[in-house]
Amino acid sequence: MTAVNQISGDMYYYQRSGYRGHALRYWKTSVLSEPYQRMMAVKYDWISHAFAIAATGLGKVAFALFLLRIIAANNRAQKWFLHGYNILLIAVNIPLIVITYAQCSPTKALWDPTVEAKCWNPKVQATYAVFQGCEFDSIIYQ
Repeated sequence: MTAVNQISGDMYYYQRSGYRGHALRYWKTSVLSEPYQRMMAVKYDWISHAFAIAATGLGKVAFALFLLRIIAANNRAQKWFLHGYNILLIAVNIPLIVITYAQCSPTKALWDPTVEAKCWNPKVQATYAVFQGCEFDSIIYQ
């Protein structure tokens, strides 16, 4: 049930944000009066994405390390599973951070809609983000 909830929330978010959606939506509907203020608000929103992505992964890693200390200390199979899980989580989260900022060249185009840019299909980040957010939850809850 948790995985279904996460998938539906992520899909709604990425469907709403769309192609450079954060910048364009804030640019057109923001209550901030100056264009520079709008651009800086969107810029800091994009910067916060790396911290949010890292937080989801590091929270799971911290919990797995906690489990290692309390239940897997004597069970070799559980110990290896949790170590593998941690490595996999880190290996999946780092590319999402890279994809977030590499999807447009130059990166400034993410928050400044006046910049001419070449951007990837937004489904690339959306699909990988859904995978990152849900796939490993389903491994644990099965």
